[in-house]
Amino acid sequence: MNWDKGRFDGDSTIDQRFWQIVQDFNNIDKSSKEQKVCFVGFPSDDGVKQNLGRVGSAMAPDVIRNKMLSIPKVENVELYDVGNIPKKNQSLNDHQLSYANKISDIISKNCLPIGLGGGHEIAYGTFCGVKNAQKKDTKIGIINFDAHLDMRPYDKGTSSGTMFKQIADENKEFHYLPIGIQTIGNTQRLFSIAKQHSIPIITFEDTINKPLIELQKSILNFIDKVDVVYLTFCMDVFDISDAPGVSAPSAIGIDKRLVLQLLQTIFSTKKIVAVDFAEVNPSLDIDERTSRLVAYLIHYLISLYKI
Repeated sequence: MNWDKGRFDGDSTIDQRFWQIVQDFNNIDKSSKEQKVCFVGFPSDDGVKQNLGRVGSAMAPDVIRNKMLSIPKVENVELYDVGNIPKKNQSLNDHQLSYANKISDIISKNCLPIGLGGGHEIAYGTFCGVKNAQKKDTKIGIINFDAHLDMRPYDKGTSSGTMFKQIADENKEFHYLPIGIQTIGNTQRLFSIAKQHSIPIITFEDTINKPLIELQKSILNFIDKVDVVYLTFCMDVFDISDAPGVSAPSAIGIDKRLVLQLLQTIFSTKKIVAVDFAEVNPSLDIDERTSRLVAYLIHYLISLYKI
């Protein structure tokens, strides 16, 4: 998709919107002192299909971009785009690794990658890209806003529900904090697997029963134990009224206003090195609510990133 149109208020800096300032990543100026953010699309729903979900999220990267066209620019932040990483004739794993290589490249240029899924299988690729861009002994923390743990066994193939089990099995150290987990959406086996890996889960029930300061403390305690943080969103964590366009919508989901408060806490640590958004399914998205919410969250976190 080309960033060549959108609401026009003028060419002056104070009038500009995303469509006027997003640049080709090939033109990045590494010497610039401004914060840099780069979008990268992962147009895949192979993992969703393997997970018996409702396919359609492969169309989402450009739909999300479309919702960002007219967003006002954030001061002192440079925006770039590398486009979508095509699947071609690759397997899911090879596609994830091709995407991972681009994530590593973006990070190496002192730029924050924002991955646009696609199914949540994007998470395996983003993590691999983050890992490859860090020193060998770097402790990487994963914060996942999600209704599901995504730690299913993958003896019959990987999917959009296996990524964090894959990461746990492939890495000696595994630091994972899922937020918004629904007890109605995860079997006892999945909670047992999480317990085996000593995962500090913040459930959906926690988000409505515990005070904000306690949730913030749990998040900060987790972040204190790692060097960098990869933040991922599965949009099914939100209420179906806010995010109807997902593979497995939540009848009652996490409060989007609470998420904004928790993002303030997460970004205050200055440890975020990558972000991605998954499971937007345009074919199911009433009034484009889900893609609009992603666009809002992206603008909000970019504003936090530049502070």
